[in-house]
Amino acid sequence: MILSMTSYGLGNAISDAGELSIEIKSVNNRYLDIHMRIPDEIRFLENLLREQIAMHIRRGKIDVRVSYEKTNNKDQNVIDSDYLNSLAKQLAEARKVIPDIYAPRLTDILNHSNSSNTLPNKEIWTHLCEQALTQAISQLIEGKQREGSRLADALKNCLHEMDKIVKQTESVLPILMKAHHDKIVSRLQEVLADVCPDGLHNISGEELSARIAQEAALFSIRSDVEEELTRLRSHMKECMGIISASESNEKKRTNNR
Repeated sequence: MILSMTSYGLGNAISDAGELSIEIKSVNNRYLDIHMRIPDEIRFLENLLREQIAMHIRRGKIDVRVSYEKTNNKDQNVIDSDYLNSLAKQLAEARKVIPDIYAPRLTDILNHSNSSNTLPNKEIWTHLCEQALTQAISQLIEGKQREGSRLADALKNCLHEMDKIVKQTESVLPILMKAHHDKIVSRLQEVLADVCPDGLHNISGEELSARIAQEAALFSIRSDVEEELTRLRSHMKECMGIISASESNEKKRTNNR
């Protein structure tokens, strides 16, 4: 099937950890050129995104936008007891050297205790990325196929119209050739009359033959379009064959599913 270069896909995945969204836009480009916009906190997903996209798309300028939102977890406000005990021991050791050192504030303890929980869990967000990416790529390819089908229909219509024009040209070609031939003969007679106003007895046979050969060659060059028509038909046939083969392969893939 003929695929369009322009398409769009969107995928979303949700879990208890939060929601991740992936947008993919594609436009025409000779090579595969992937541009990523992804938050730094989940930058570890970039290689996965590039590998999966390259497996399904061979060319085009691809813009990928990834966004995510973590679920607000109330447990994040609970102090880690192991961290608190460790902090108390460190504070006691520090006061042996600096007796008047201040104890940390509760907000500071909460922030430091849960700092590790603020970082995205790679395993969870990788799984969400795979789910969202599958949806986005699927939508992107479906859009390419729909647009490609419309392009194929437009190409076939153009080929049919071209075929009509070629047939019409071939049908009137003998008439055009005859008209052009008569024009050349008339022109040749005018030239001979200018050269020999008193008749052909004043011009040698060699000169006459050379002039006729010159005009005949000119006529042959200007009037012979058979080669061009044959070449055009060959291109039209090849184009239609490519479209038909693509449609046939797509039908086989559909039947095998």
